[in-house]
Amino acid sequence: MKGLVDLVGRAVPSFHRRRGRPRSLPLADAVTLVLFVLRNNATQQLTGELWGVSQATVARLCRTLTPVITAVLDQATRPARRIRRGTLVPVDGTLTPSWAWKNTSGMNSGKHRRTGHNIQLAADLRGRLLAVGRPLPGARHDSTAYRESGLAGAIRTGIPVADLGYLGTDCRIPHRKPRHRPLTDAEQDANRHHARLRSPVERAVSHLKTWKILSTPYRGPLDRFGTALAAVAALEIYRSRGPF
Repeated sequence: MKGLVDLVGRAVPSFHRRRGRPRSLPLADAVTLVLFVLRNNATQQLTGELWGVSQATVARLCRTLTPVITAVLDQATRPARRIRRGTLVPVDGTLTPSWAWKNTSGMNSGKHRRTGHNIQLAADLRGRLLAVGRPLPGARHDSTAYRESGLAGAIRTGIPVADLGYLGTDCRIPHRKPRHRPLTDAEQDANRHHARLRSPVERAVSHLKTWKILSTPYRGPLDRFGTALAAVAALEIYRSRGPF
């Protein structure tokens, strides 16, 4: 935590005012407040009561510090996110729920039967998060979301490994059952090996969704969800890999 506060403090030295009205919270408390909101998907009013500040102050701190946290952690973890050419990279998609927005089309996922965003992510073979694509409407199919989210470009030096939902992409997928015969023993063995290669990304999804802003319905403006997702992804990479 102290390391993160130091990184943010160097990025926004103006946060420590020497003149004029002092800040409502010191930087360490302000960073903790932002992390609390992301971890618990807490309302700004409740967070303000816990920290003894107004809801407007909570909104301002989240709006100001969330992109800063993302930027400093992206810089700090850049060496760890480099993918050697030819490395196997498990890929998967997941739905992060949100409230039903009547004026926004395409958010309802028929597969999951709820509204939300389709999130594409990649992990290493130890289950540590490598990259997360841009959020897309929940109705988007995984194969389309993989290309449109930018994840394919982010891991282009690796060999992506995915399930049958990524048919038609550059991902390695398991054998499909032919129409007129069952899978051979060799094909079944290959599919079992393929499933073992994919299992780390499922662990990465589970770790990412311990941040409740991604696992419980997102209540903020939809145009700010990408900022929250980027911050959580950066924090999860930093947590699993440590400072560099």
